[in-house]
This record gives sequence, structure tokens and C-alpha cells, in this order.
Amino acid sequence: SVAAGGQFHVLCPALDLANHSGASTLVPEWQADGSLRLVADRNYAAGEPVCLNYGLKTNRFLLLRYGFVTDPNPVDEVRLEIRPSELLGKRCLCPASMALLRHAGLCGGPEPPA
Repeated sequence: SVAAGGQFHVLCPALDLANHSGASTLVPEWQADGSLRLVADRNYAAGEPVCLNYGLKTNRFLLLRYGFVTDPNPVDEVRLEIRPSELLGKRCLCPASMALLRHAGLCGGPEPPA
């Protein structure tokens, strides 16, 4: 529940139009009567956009969920899918790296040719 400090997702008309800024500390607060109040983090000039901080999200998350990315993004990540077994015999990794993968059980098979 909100009263117990629980978190939930909600679509709030007009609030969902606010842009994202990782620097914003604007805080939406639910009131006891069910209304939503925005508490400004600083004084805003007339015409200056008021942004919300969507939280620490990767660009992948922001793109898929909200349709945009930020640059720079301090929590961005890149996912690489590597199948060590496909690298055997291709000399893509140095012997020490292959030995570490074998030792960790992530790669099996014969030693690559010298």
C-alpha cells in the first residue's frame, strides 16, 4: 500500500508528459486524499521545463519503456553474448583466457591447435 511505503506504477494524466532529467530531484508525493502533489526541487524560471527523474535506468530500458535514450548515461550497459565453445580453435582468445574459461567450467573441448 502507499501508506506502508509500497511502490507501484501508475499512469497519471499530464504527469506522464514530463521529460526526464537525471539531475532533477522533483518529487511526486501522494496525498492522503489520493491526489498527487509535485514538490519543486528549486525555483524554476517562467517557461523553463520541469523534469522528473525516472530513476537510474539503462538506455535499453529507457528506449524500450519510454522511447528515448540519454547521453551520457552513467548507468548504461552493453550486453555481450559470448559462447566460448564457438571460439575453440579460432585463436580469438589467448591461451590463458581459454584456460580460465575451462577452469570455470564455461568452456570445454579440445585445446586449440598451436
